[in-house]
Amino acid sequence: MGRLCAFVKQKAGWRCVACGRSVKVDCPEPPFATCREPRTADRVLRRGPGTELKKILSGWPFRFASKNGCGCDEFATYMDRMELAEEGWCSRNKDKILDRLRTAAKARGVPFSQIAAAMILRLAISRASR
Repeated sequence: MGRLCAFVKQKAGWRCVACGRSVKVDCPEPPFATCREPRTADRVLRRGPGTELKKILSGWPFRFASKNGCGCDEFATYMDRMELAEEGWCSRNKDKILDRLRTAAKARGVPFSQIAAAMILRLAISRASR
């Protein structure tokens, strides 16, 4: 799976801020689609909340590295793009992000704490905003 589009709500559906893809659906949550943007745009998104969250989880004491096909890198990029498109997106959508972390923990067979994960997410958002 490639990168996910970073959709923002428009009058008649959703539009990806990275590749410009439009999806004409009327739903409260953004759709998931593979982004058509070239990979060269990654240098702009080096310090977003998703990247910071990935750094925290890959460091001590967690040592969780993304594995091939797990979608962690793509979701981190998605978080970065959405935060870039709409400041405060990660804070407003923390439940969605925590659900994703819970799913990833379950797939790896590691315990999950909602409170600890929320604190780590808050730290990642704070680091990205500096």
